[in-house]
Amino acid sequence: MRTESITAERVRSLLLVAVMICALVGGSVAVAGSATADFDTSSEFTTDDTSSDGTDSTENTTESAETTENESRTHTGEATAGPDSVGVTAGADEQPAIATPDAGPATLRFTEDEANGFPADGTATLALPEDGGVTFDTEASSVSVTATNATVSETTLSERKLSIAVDTDDGVESEIAVDGLRFVATSDAAAVEATWSFGDATGATTVQPERMTAAGFGSVVPRGVDGGPDGGTGFSLQPDPQNARTNGFHERGEFVGVFIDEAYADRLTFDRSSVDDLEIRTSSQCRRDNFAETTGTRNAYVQGNVLFFRVYCQLDHDDYLTVQNVRFNTTGATADESPDFDAALDVKYDPVNNTDSTRVTADGDDRLSVRSPTVEGATTSVERGTNATTGDQPVSVTVADEHGGLVADGSQLTVSLTGGDGVSFNDSQSVEVVSESDSFTATVADVTPDSLVLDVDGDSSAGDSLTIQGANESGLTFDVGENASDANLTATTNAGGDDVTQSAGSVSVGGSDSGTDEGDEGEDEDSSGDDGGGEDGIGDGDDGDSDGDGEDGENDDGEDGEEDSSNDSDDNTGDGTDDGTENADDDSGPSGGSGDSPPSSGGGGGGGGGGGAPADDSTDDSTADDNAAATATQPIEDAAPDQPGTTVEFDIGMLDSITFAEGASGNVTVTVHEELPEGVPATPGTMIRAMSIDVPEELENESATITMSADADSLDADPERVALDHYDDGDGEWDTLETTVSESESGESTFEATTPGFSLFAVQTTQPTPTPTTSGTEGTATPADTETETPTPTAAPSGDDAGGDGPLNEAAGFTQSMGTSVLLGTAIAALLLVVSGIRLYRRNDSL
Repeated sequence: MRTESITAERVRSLLLVAVMICALVGGSVAVAGSATADFDTSSEFTTDDTSSDGTDSTENTTESAETTENESRTHTGEATAGPDSVGVTAGADEQPAIATPDAGPATLRFTEDEANGFPADGTATLALPEDGGVTFDTEASSVSVTATNATVSETTLSERKLSIAVDTDDGVESEIAVDGLRFVATSDAAAVEATWSFGDATGATTVQPERMTAAGFGSVVPRGVDGGPDGGTGFSLQPDPQNARTNGFHERGEFVGVFIDEAYADRLTFDRSSVDDLEIRTSSQCRRDNFAETTGTRNAYVQGNVLFFRVYCQLDHDDYLTVQNVRFNTTGATADESPDFDAALDVKYDPVNNTDSTRVTADGDDRLSVRSPTVEGATTSVERGTNATTGDQPVSVTVADEHGGLVADGSQLTVSLTGGDGVSFNDSQSVEVVSESDSFTATVADVTPDSLVLDVDGDSSAGDSLTIQGANESGLTFDVGENASDANLTATTNAGGDDVTQSAGSVSVGGSDSGTDEGDEGEDEDSSGDDGGGEDGIGDGDDGDSDGDGEDGENDDGEDGEEDSSNDSDDNTGDGTDDGTENADDDSGPSGGSGDSPPSSGGGGGGGGGGGAPADDSTDDSTADDNAAATATQPIEDAAPDQPGTTVEFDIGMLDSITFAEGASGNVTVTVHEELPEGVPATPGTMIRAMSIDVPEELENESATITMSADADSLDADPERVALDHYDDGDGEWDTLETTVSESESGESTFEATTPGFSLFAVQTTQPTPTPTTSGTEGTATPADTETETPTPTAAPSGDDAGGDGPLNEAAGFTQSMGTSVLLGTAIAALLLVVSGIRLYRRNDSL
């Protein structure tokens, strides 16, 4: 009995251990399964309510219900967007859409035209086109979407798209309304359509960038006059009074700039003395209708070709300003230049919350017209070897003023003969002046072989004219020599400033061919130059003067010795002459010559651009430099008037520009060297480029900013190690200037440095900074220039969450970690139970 009792006790103990082990294992599996279910983000993988074929019965029921709802509803896709159009301020951000003036921000709506125009559910979008310059302001927008007979669950806004998740009600008309939407419009933005789309329903609202309008400058300024027109001119700046809706066209306290286009910058400038007389008026709400008494450098000034003035109030859709008493200075004109032009002026203003400043052009009838008197003459043909001849037709010169004030009282009016040799006025002839006005007349002051000089009495008015002719309404008479050549007639007038010279006809010489070798005189009616070819290295005569005056030596096909130098190269002799191409990249180079320079020997007319000179004369001593790769000279004129200082632009070597202090003048010459000049020590680093910069004496020791650029391929160096060095002639050493480096998206690097003066410069690469290393037990530091190899990550499994960053992977990782811990705990518990069972078994056995 004792044995049976012990055996039964042992069996019960073993059964107890087995039950406990099974319970622990089952609990662990349940816990692991629960963890997996809790972190599974997909509703497709549930363990409950699954049909025998593996499909989710709940999901099937939902899909069946949606199918039934869609089948019972007809989607027509008919809807309307509103309002039709809205306005935003061009050149500004944080701009709400405005439908009408003073109406406040507009609500953009999308409404079904009839019930079920929208689908039952889906995503409605409001989108802007890729071009046009208008985008949604994602930072300033505070989008609020409301719906009628619909439910909005989510909205998403990007620069060009607003997405709205919508569930609509069946059988009733629904509407989506968006408030708080703001826009960004660039200064040149055009009208674009914000397009609604929801299912098959579409609609659009036009977004119109509004800008101000400049009107005025419709005055006539005499050519060659200072401070014109008399009494000044003016313009207005205002939004379109009919269509303007938005506010904030111009920021309070900001400057308005009036720009003269670069095309006219050499002939037209603002008269600085007129700044003190400016009258600037604004709409009444500004409460500062006229601050002419306070203008000056603080409130109005001229910088380069820009007039700046400050506006003391914000300009909104119903505001305006006017500017009066603006005057200009204009240069004169020569006979080979058109004396009249219409100048375009741009007006720049700064909108509130401006993205960038906005410009508008006073164009069309609002252009500033710069005019000279109209000069009419004729051409007569005279025979060689004749005196006091009028030629084949009488010649007179008429000067007419169509606008008024183009000829000044007390000035002189001169008719001249130019360009000919052997043709002159007969100085014994009687000249008379016929005037169409009693207030504008002239008397003959002098008659010489070269000119007829008249004294003007009275300012010319619109419609006035003078005619200079021979006595008794006859033609002017000429003396013509045996070797005479064609001559030009010109008329010179003055409006109170510079002389203006215009063409007034010509005198053509006929008769004997003696002394009229076209090659010698440079005459060639079609400018082909074929008849003027010489054999002395001057070229093929292409540069002969088409007018026959033999002066200009100009050639449209070979101007400045570079555009068509190939036309001349074949006609040069083989005596070492330059073929005209050596200085193709440098207009001021010695060999190419200038189109306006006289020939070095006879033949070929001007001989200018293309042909080289003989070997002995091919190099100008003043510009010769065996070490010079290229040379360029520029006048110190501001190329960036809206920036501080006086900026002179270059395109030579790596040099882009030099910015001097305000008021700098003169010329600056840049010479790029092949190598450092003799006696100059090597640069501290590796030299990339050397150049000398010569400036007027008063600027030699003045500070200036030098800007250079180069692309990565041509630089062949780390841009961060590139610096500009300045050679100090005094101590004979290089000074490394602090150089800032910036890189564009295209890979071009820009270098900027401030120099204390001018002489020789070098672009060089600095030595790399040594990287410290450590030894011993602390290991070795990795050099700065050595790239550390990054291990290649193991590819993730395919699937929606293959990247390893999604919620499924996070849940799987957590579950795997948790399952491992539970199983380990179970094994330890099982081991403890087995040990306990064995001990219990042994204890029973010992009994």
